[in-house]
Amino acid sequence: MRSRLVHRTARTIAVIGTIAVTGAVIAPSMSVAAGAVAPNPFQGCGQSLTNSAYAVGNIINNTACAVLLNDTHGWVQSTNHNEPGRINIAGGLVLTGQSISARQGVAAWIPGTGDRTRDCNSRCFGSGNFFSTRAHPFPAQGTAFHFAPGHWAASGCRGAGGSATRCDSTATYQVPTIVGEPVLQRKVRERVSAGRMQAQTRSGHATDCAAAPLVYVQCERVGTAATGVQTRTVMRLSTALVTVHIINSVNQGLDLADGGLNFGNWARDPRAEYRADAVLPNGQPNTSISLAPIVGSRSGNAVWGALRPLATTSSASFAYEFRDTVEAGTTVTRTAFSGNRVTLTVSLDGNGKNNGSSCTVTTPAGRSTAVCRGSAPDGSIVVTSNGLNRSITVTVAPQ
Repeated sequence: MRSRLVHRTARTIAVIGTIAVTGAVIAPSMSVAAGAVAPNPFQGCGQSLTNSAYAVGNIINNTACAVLLNDTHGWVQSTNHNEPGRINIAGGLVLTGQSISARQGVAAWIPGTGDRTRDCNSRCFGSGNFFSTRAHPFPAQGTAFHFAPGHWAASGCRGAGGSATRCDSTATYQVPTIVGEPVLQRKVRERVSAGRMQAQTRSGHATDCAAAPLVYVQCERVGTAATGVQTRTVMRLSTALVTVHIINSVNQGLDLADGGLNFGNWARDPRAEYRADAVLPNGQPNTSISLAPIVGSRSGNAVWGALRPLATTSSASFAYEFRDTVEAGTTVTRTAFSGNRVTLTVSLDGNGKNNGSSCTVTTPAGRSTAVCRGSAPDGSIVVTSNGLNRSITVTVAPQ
C-alpha cells in the first residue's frame, strides 16, 4: 500500500512539475479526481533537493517554505462547576490560511501526511510535538483552510526546475468565524477586524512572519529542525494570557458592581471563570461575579482570564461592592461592610510588566473598612510572569 501511494504521489508531482506559470497558485488537489483524497504534491517541504525519493526538481527547498505551528493557548472550561478553567492549548485560536501568491515562482499550500508517532522522512513533514502532522481540516482546492491549536500550516514556492532560487511567496492568514466558536475566538476576531498575518519566503532570505496585525498573536522563529536530510524553518504562533484572581476574606458577599467589568483592550475568555452554579466546599455559592463570604478557612474566589495585546499597553478593571449577607446556617445578617466598593485596575506595558496597577476601596460613612492587598509583602500588586503569560492576585480583607 505504501509503495502504491509513493508511486501515485510521484505521478501527481510529475504532472504538477510541468506547470511553471510565474505567480500561479497550485491547489493541493489540482490533479486529483473530484471527491478523491488529495495526495501531497509537494512532499518534503523544507528538505534539501538531494537524497530524496521526490527529487527530480519537484521539492520545495527549505528557503522557500514557511511552516507555522499553532501554539496559541486559552482556557478549557472545567467539568467541575466548583473550579475555574485551566490553561491549555486546546483553548487556543483557530486560524485560517486565506490566500497565497508568488511574485516569482509557483506558490502552493503544503498539506502534510503521517501522524504524531511517525518520524518524518522524505515523504512527510510536521511536528511530533503537536497533535497531528496534517493541517486541519485538509486544504481543499487551494482555498482558505482552518488549522486548529496544536496543528500546523505551511506554504511554499517552487521556482524553475524545483529550485528555490528566484522564488518569493506570501501566504496570508486571519482569525476566521467557526461553527460553535468560543467567546475568545469571537472577541479576538472583533478586535483585530480585518487584520491579516503574512508568512513570506524570499530567495536568499530567512522565512519571515508578520503577525502584528493580529494583535494577540506572536510569531517567532524557533530554529531549524532536522530529521535526517530534512531541514525546515519553523515559526511558532503563541498568545499572551492574563489571569486575574480576587479573594474575598470578609464575612460578607462581594458582588460585581453595575458596569464594574471592563476588559479594555483585553480579549475575554469566560472559560477561565467560576461558573454560575459553582459552590464552595462549605456550601456557599461562589462565582466570579458573586464571591462568597469567608467561612472558616474557606474564602470566596473570582477568576478572570483574557488574552492581552502584544507590544502595546493594556488594561482592564473590576469593580465590586459588599452587600448585606445572611450568615451561613443562621438568621444573622452581616451588614458591617455593606457599600464598600473595591476597584481593581490592572495596567500592563507593552512587555506585560506592571504599569501602575492598583486596587482601592471606598468606604461609606458608618461602615467598617475593607482593604485590598496585592501579593507583595507590603501589599502592593505583583504581576507574575510565566513566558508571555501574566497573573495577578489580590485579597480583600477587613482593615
